[in-house]
Amino acid sequence: MSVTPISPSQPVEATVAEGAMARFDTTPVELSPSACAPSESRQMDSTASTTAEPHRAGRFSFRHSVECVVVLLVVVLMIRTFVAEAYIVPTGSMAPTLIGHHKVGRCPRCGYRTRVGRQGQGIHGVRAANREAERHYRLATCANCGWDQLHLERVDECPGDRLLVQKHLYDFRQPKRWELVVFRSPEHTPEFTSNTLVKRVVGLPGETIQVRDGEVWINGGVARKSWRQAREMAVLVFDNDHQPNDAPQPFRWRGVEASSWRSTDGGTAFRLPSDPEAKGTHWLVYHHLVRRRLLRGDDHWTEDAIRNVAGYNGGQEDSQPIHDLMLGCEVSVAGRGWLSFAITDGLDDVRLDIPVGLNEPGRLIHVPLNRSDRIRTGKSRAKRRVHPLALRLASRQTVTVHFGLVDRRVNFAVDGQLAVPPVDLSDPPPSAGRRSLRRPLATGGHGPVAVGGRGIDLTVRHLQLSRDIHYSSGQAGQPYRHAVTKPVYLARDEYFVLGDNTANSYDSRCWITGPAVHRQWLVGKAILVHLPSQNLVLKPFGRRWVVRIPDWHRIRWLR
Repeated sequence: MSVTPISPSQPVEATVAEGAMARFDTTPVELSPSACAPSESRQMDSTASTTAEPHRAGRFSFRHSVECVVVLLVVVLMIRTFVAEAYIVPTGSMAPTLIGHHKVGRCPRCGYRTRVGRQGQGIHGVRAANREAERHYRLATCANCGWDQLHLERVDECPGDRLLVQKHLYDFRQPKRWELVVFRSPEHTPEFTSNTLVKRVVGLPGETIQVRDGEVWINGGVARKSWRQAREMAVLVFDNDHQPNDAPQPFRWRGVEASSWRSTDGGTAFRLPSDPEAKGTHWLVYHHLVRRRLLRGDDHWTEDAIRNVAGYNGGQEDSQPIHDLMLGCEVSVAGRGWLSFAITDGLDDVRLDIPVGLNEPGRLIHVPLNRSDRIRTGKSRAKRRVHPLALRLASRQTVTVHFGLVDRRVNFAVDGQLAVPPVDLSDPPPSAGRRSLRRPLATGGHGPVAVGGRGIDLTVRHLQLSRDIHYSSGQAGQPYRHAVTKPVYLARDEYFVLGDNTANSYDSRCWITGPAVHRQWLVGKAILVHLPSQNLVLKPFGRRWVVRIPDWHRIRWLR
């Protein structure tokens, strides 16, 4: 995504373009001689003083206003030159973190609001680009349920996000991994004519970097994100609060056979009644059902792998299966027993058991992949590895939890804070193959992710499943130039950058001139999405007006 400094009205894309600075007249206002003659003013009669005083006050007010404006403008120019500067993002190579020019549509099936970016920037000619953008909007698909008839060509387009960039920060320190940096473009192409880009730093000086199996590998090991970084970069897979009205019920979350799970609130919540005599864990399992259009026009739902499809791209992209998942939900527990979560990435099966109302430690169980056993029997015979955890929940408690296995790191958070330290699993060998995520797990439970309970009254609401960014290695069987087929070494003051919208980003993987961004090209760090906008449609007196207003929910600091 390219980036360029601009004036408030000038568009800037995930490329940034230089904006012109305004010049201001700072000539001081001169005082008239009469205003400086105190002896004469004392000799004025009462009538003269009542008429002269407002005249002097008016002059003082005007001068004071001019001085305030001049000082303010000088401060703004100083801040813009040395501290921070605003940009507008026109393209979507950093979506969903940063959104370019786009349209927003509410799905008629599930009610989810999908943002779809404009396509066709790389097409020569305005008319051809507009035709491609209209076609792309017409074929856009809901990011939540897959409904492919949003018809966004009828919707007004919104401008891209506005960024605040902290300038000259990297004159004092080096960029950190996973930071958003703005830098001068190493090359110009028909797709990117601006001279500034914004991307995410993934490789640092002196490192060897490679993109493999959807993940970033640094010096032969998987590059891991912190919990907050993983949440910021997460891509929605399914929000259970938005149930499609044409789908079978229960939909993607279902209790396993003979379980006591019951759906409530129209399928948006699930309850497991307390059963002290239950011997095993009752599991609520995610099934990724997708639409299949039959010849007669009806939709048929079939279970499929979770794929690298981004709603911002309208569902039109390569769809490689993904494996790093995160679950968020609200749980209410009562009684004495166990709350459990299970997840897999196709290499390790992981289970987290949390005691409820019991004076026992929690435990994390994982079974690593044993490749030779898997090839011979289809199952892993590796021994279970149990990690005791200082973790428990009180009875009659409602909390928001997040459980994820991302970059071979297991995280569990309660009410937005990590409840236990992250657990890092060993890096897989290069030749390790992944098992299907749709199967019973060796730890107990079912994949790809499940919630379970034993001996407790358990209610689960607001289920949201997200995935990590699955970095693409190429398109249509053609691998990218750099760091895909073989590692790339970064010399001193060189950085490797990638876009979050990996299937639609022109970044270090692709550049003809080479993969590195040199430190002298860095402009600053993106720190704030300060003025994202949305359209408000007004129809006074039978006329239609589109007014742009701030989208307050998307104003946020960038880590």
